[in-house]
Amino acid sequence: MASSNSSSTIMTTSFGFMISLAFIFAFKLSEAQSSVPAVYVLGDSLMDVGNNNHIQGSVLKANYPYNGVDYTDHKPTGRFSNGKNTADLIAEKVGVPTSPPYLSNTNDVFLQGVSFASGGSGLFNSTGQGFLKKTISLSAQVDYYTTVHHRLVQQLGADGAQQHLSKSIFVVVIGSNDVFAYFEDDDIKNSKTPDQYTHEMITILQGLITQLHSMGARKLVVSGLPMLGCTPAQRFGSSTEDCNSDMNNMASSYNQKLSSMLSGLQSSFNDISYSYIDTFAVLNDIIENAANYEGQSVPAIYILGDSLMDVGNNNYINGSLLKANYPYNGIDYPGGKPTGRFCNGKNSADFFADKVGLPTAPPYLSNTGDVFLKGVSFASGGSGLFNSTGQGLLRKTLSLTQQVDYYSMVHDRLVQQLGAAGAQQHLSRSLFVIVIGSNDVFAYFDNGNNRNGKNKVTPDQYVDQMITILQGLVQKLHSLGARKFVVIGLASLGCTPAQRFNSNTEDCNSDMNTMAIKYNQKLTAMLSGLQSNLHDINYTYFDTYPVLYDIIQNPANYGFAEVKAACCGLGKLNAGAFCTPLAVYCPNRTDHLFWDKVHPTQQAASILVNTIYSGSPPHVTPMNVQQLIAL
Repeated sequence: MASSNSSSTIMTTSFGFMISLAFIFAFKLSEAQSSVPAVYVLGDSLMDVGNNNHIQGSVLKANYPYNGVDYTDHKPTGRFSNGKNTADLIAEKVGVPTSPPYLSNTNDVFLQGVSFASGGSGLFNSTGQGFLKKTISLSAQVDYYTTVHHRLVQQLGADGAQQHLSKSIFVVVIGSNDVFAYFEDDDIKNSKTPDQYTHEMITILQGLITQLHSMGARKLVVSGLPMLGCTPAQRFGSSTEDCNSDMNNMASSYNQKLSSMLSGLQSSFNDISYSYIDTFAVLNDIIENAANYEGQSVPAIYILGDSLMDVGNNNYINGSLLKANYPYNGIDYPGGKPTGRFCNGKNSADFFADKVGLPTAPPYLSNTGDVFLKGVSFASGGSGLFNSTGQGLLRKTLSLTQQVDYYSMVHDRLVQQLGAAGAQQHLSRSLFVIVIGSNDVFAYFDNGNNRNGKNKVTPDQYVDQMITILQGLVQKLHSLGARKFVVIGLASLGCTPAQRFNSNTEDCNSDMNTMAIKYNQKLTAMLSGLQSNLHDINYTYFDTYPVLYDIIQNPANYGFAEVKAACCGLGKLNAGAFCTPLAVYCPNRTDHLFWDKVHPTQQAASILVNTIYSGSPPHVTPMNVQQLIAL
């Protein structure tokens, strides 16, 4: 049973993840992600994010349990998956929201993209159609795109629409259901050879891609067919549970023709670029070398920190105003509702989880009796290293010390459930992410006469105290099983809108930035020393300061137009107040670095996590998260 579940996990998560990785490498989106304004998705159930929910009289839906069991809120959405599908993963890599299903709002302009994908659909109009079976063929999807194209021209003008579309990505994932139909329908098999059938499939696809090109598409991502004969459905039909070799041969033949057709199209249309993904080879490698993909898995993420990572803990703290469970927070989060994240959409905790293929670690206070086998977040908005940070009249938060105390309770439950050895094995492969210290620095400058304020201790003394506290807590985590740490340095805090607001010239607070640099230097030395003393720990340190500072100095390189003002707030630089229902917010959140007066936007969080995950020295040392996981 365990083996069966493991294989299922590989098929449902690694498959989509590997497709999206191939997509990234081909288009080098780690460099160009900020320049992609939209993703337009056409295809079948591998990409359907809910279109079939809106098709009346059809049973080809996935809007019921247990689909979505690992998706946000653990509810079915219409995705034929336990969680996110490939469309979600591609959107995350590009840094735009998942393209919504077209049928959910057929009158929209869809400036950030749209999905026409429909479960059961194919290249032939007849594929997926029948008694209680209705779907949107690829031809119908292209017709729907024609309508969207007309609206884009109306809103942006012909030149503006073409510029927008030429930078957008068009993803096409289709053909699997046509092959399934060939083997299921004797009339088709008896009338056409596999070679004739795949030739017709390619002819249809070529015509539709040509039509998309005539309506502005210039960058295409086209997926080949996977090893369809090795799906559980095909193995089910074999007494030996072997793959259907005839079906695999047909998929391979189709892929060869597809690759040739795309090359020919590029020769005919000099302004077209494409990425062809050999899904067959990727899935074959996963099946043949399953251990290579399981061995690098992360069983859980344990998050400790402040509002940059809080996914809702503060919602459960009574008598405190330090919350983000009101509009316009969450406006770009799935569902468009506030969740307790201090952000317009996803925050860094979400993107960390996306990277390693896990659900976002839930807030600890949402269910304090859970074992949290896949991880948990203790992060709390306003918290700090000092127990006094973030505390006051109508202000309550979970200090890092309190968060570690909560983790010790989770550790005890893990030992009870898994045994001491099992818990240690689980925790030694898990990631412990620590993002803390910003609020302590803010407090130093805001509360000058307090015991630890700037009028009582020097910046060096204060930073030394911060590092001493953090070192002790990291050592405690180590004593409770933690072995892999991701520790984030302080950003250029003096350049937040809140600090510029206090300057007549809207300049950065240089004293605050200097203090952040001092802290980062001492943090780096402390981590290196810990590794020397505790030989079984490994870590990734991310020097946020120079990365964020470079974004501020060169915003266009990252796709930002505004790096001084907040998107949501009031007054000068929108930094006179936090984002509340009384605030105003910018219409295009993707070109703003800051969501409110201190927190980054979803777009910025995505860029930072991408760097932490796969970046290189000097910003990410001594290894990135991808390398840390592989240890």
